[in-house]
Amino acid sequence: MVSQRSGVRSILGLLCTALLVAAVLSPWWRITIATESGSQSITAYPYTLRGERLLDLIRSSGEYLGPLRVSREMKLHTAALVTGALLCFLGAILRGRWAGLVLAASGLIVLLDVFKFYERMRELGETHYGFPVQGQFIITNGLGSFYLTNQLLTGFYLALLSGILALLSGVLLTLLRHRGASAGAAG
Repeated sequence: MVSQRSGVRSILGLLCTALLVAAVLSPWWRITIATESGSQSITAYPYTLRGERLLDLIRSSGEYLGPLRVSREMKLHTAALVTGALLCFLGAILRGRWAGLVLAASGLIVLLDVFKFYERMRELGETHYGFPVQGQFIITNGLGSFYLTNQLLTGFYLALLSGILALLSGVLLTLLRHRGASAGAAG
């Protein structure tokens, strides 16, 4: 039974690691700004590793904005995902009582990071620019009216899935380990 749990833990830990690597390399959010006629549009996929300069385009008059910058929040976001992936991998290869706890900790870190990412996008959109994280709507400013479409994408959902899977598997495997230890001590 112990070797079966070990195999399941290893598979789940490696799966969570792969999901997080894919999440880091995938787009998390898409934003498209189009003219009312639809003749011109700008679409950007803010990646985890690529910065957040697009929202400045909403306010700009079309001049070159320079290279993308990576904010402090996005650096922390990336660091949390890399830490989560390393902990998932560690949870997959560890033996003993720490494996499930490391997987659960990884899931918790990733889920907190996904929540923080969503809250940051919500804050940027709703508080600063007046639009939600997902949807299509019209914005009007001094330059005219524009259609704005934004949507959460693959990277966000992969990280969310990885966090849930790591947390649940870590907790369940830890509970099974304690249950097995209790039954072994009683028998």
